[in-house]
Amino acid sequence: MGNNAAIMWMLNQQRMEADAERARQSSLDARAAADRKAQEKKMKVDKKVAVKESKTKVRDSYLDIYNQGKDKLKSLGVRGDNYNNIITRFKSNIDHKRKTLPTVVDNPGDVFNGLFDDAYNSVRGDTQAHLRGDLNNKYRLGDGVDKSTFADTDDDKYIETILADQGKNALSDIEMAYKRGTMNDVGRAAALAEYDNQTKAGRSNANALGGGVLAGYRDDLRHNIDDVNQRIDKYDFTDNIDLGAESNRIGSTVAGHRNSMEGDILAALNGTSLYDNKALVHKGGASSGMFNGINTLLPANEGGTAGAGSPLAPDDDPLKTKNVAF
Repeated sequence: MGNNAAIMWMLNQQRMEADAERARQSSLDARAAADRKAQEKKMKVDKKVAVKESKTKVRDSYLDIYNQGKDKLKSLGVRGDNYNNIITRFKSNIDHKRKTLPTVVDNPGDVFNGLFDDAYNSVRGDTQAHLRGDLNNKYRLGDGVDKSTFADTDDDKYIETILADQGKNALSDIEMAYKRGTMNDVGRAAALAEYDNQTKAGRSNANALGGGVLAGYRDDLRHNIDDVNQRIDKYDFTDNIDLGAESNRIGSTVAGHRNSMEGDILAALNGTSLYDNKALVHKGGASSGMFNGINTLLPANEGGTAGAGSPLAPDDDPLKTKNVAF
């Protein structure tokens, strides 16, 4: 009996200790749960506070950066539509950025950095593109306009007039020599053939000189257009670029060149003789002397021996007696 009682007491003691441990653990678990709940509550409160503080700081930063943008535009002298366009683009940028921010921002004072410059440069680029588009398409002052405005053939009528005037004098000298008898039909034909050669050479020479005049006009036109393009490149919203006025100014310059083209080409030739009249007469005379003798150049009633085959003696040289110079 004594042994059984001892065993029962022992088992009971162990049961009591186990119950006490369970109670202690349950108390610890309850306390831990309460602590977790308190911590979670605190975290929620802290998060709400942080979110509220972050929103306040973001709002303050938003207002600060917005006002700074407006002040900067005023300090740059940007006014009117340009001012409104940039501010509208800037506000759109910062509004979009604000909507995409997390609930808590670590550095709210930095989140809007660079957005003003983005807006400014974006509107500036759009304006420059619009100006260049109008310059090229509306006013047709784009690449290649220099050659289309002053074509290689624009000086042809003036060159042909000069060539015709000088050619008329050259032909007159040939005909005068022929009538005087200093060249016969064969010589005249040779002189006219040489005249054709000199016409081609003269036209080529005149075209080269006239081309220099046209090149100068083109350079001037390109320079004027380049000036406008440089203003567009440097555009900063304070330069009022009036493309209509610029087009009229350039048009006046072009008209001035066209009005002075004939005089400028004449000046470029600077008295250049496109024909060598003496060489033409000499060619005719020399070629005439190779056929039937020089004495055939004058009709018989003027002291010549037309149709005869022997050359004249030196004293009977008609060029000498008529004082005709080559």
